[in-house]
Amino acid sequence: MSADNPFTADRPPAHLPIRLVNSLARKARPVFDRLASLNCENLKAAAARQTGLQDWGDPRFEEALDALLESVNREGRLTFFGRFAFRQFMIGNLASRLRTIEVLKRFPEVQEQKIQNPIFITGWYRSGTTYLHRLLARHPDLRAPLFWELRHPCPTLNPRSVDPQRYIRKVNLDSKIHNYLAPGFSDIHPLEAAGPEECLHLFDKSCAGTTSFFMTEANSFAWWLLDNNPQPGYDFFKSQLQLLNLQRPGGGNGC
Repeated sequence: MSADNPFTADRPPAHLPIRLVNSLARKARPVFDRLASLNCENLKAAAARQTGLQDWGDPRFEEALDALLESVNREGRLTFFGRFAFRQFMIGNLASRLRTIEVLKRFPEVQEQKIQNPIFITGWYRSGTTYLHRLLARHPDLRAPLFWELRHPCPTLNPRSVDPQRYIRKVNLDSKIHNYLAPGFSDIHPLEAAGPEECLHLFDKSCAGTTSFFMTEANSFAWWLLDNNPQPGYDFFKSQLQLLNLQRPGGGNGC
């Protein structure tokens, strides 16, 4: 690779119906922008309506949310469908955060859970870390989070009444929609609802993860994360692991 011959990757084109709607949205942008608003207060209000809850926890979370949305709205390379999908992604994460905070108040035993001998895997993207994670997850003494758990770590206000099959079906449906909107993604990183997955998804619930700027190419948010204290994201990350361990105990915790 050189400056004269940079590495490029051809992405499969979006399906025709998606391209047609995106084209229409460009011509009637004010109308479609309202349908895919990425305004902070609008997103928080949608999550609050969905859950009936209002407590956002650590106020530093809102600084991260503001920074993320400011970056996405300024430099995110999103079509209408991209904005709409990202809006749903954000509302889901915000609703999960609200429910988690409420559950932590109602069930203090969650934070008594011990995360014993956690395993951390680090490495560059596309270097085989996913293969290593899935290999370790097969060990009978390790408790690896499953993809559906990471997407919905707190789907109800009673952590002991979660129906795994319901959320496995939901995540499988979401994955089919995602594969339609982003053809070729599953060839790069297949996702199975009932399979182990890297727990970086839990950071999305505190706007402290990498998923958002990879989805949107809002790169300045990546620099914001590097320049700010990561502690709030890790604190909430731990609480979610404790919640998952209460729901499905395990001997160890592989991440």
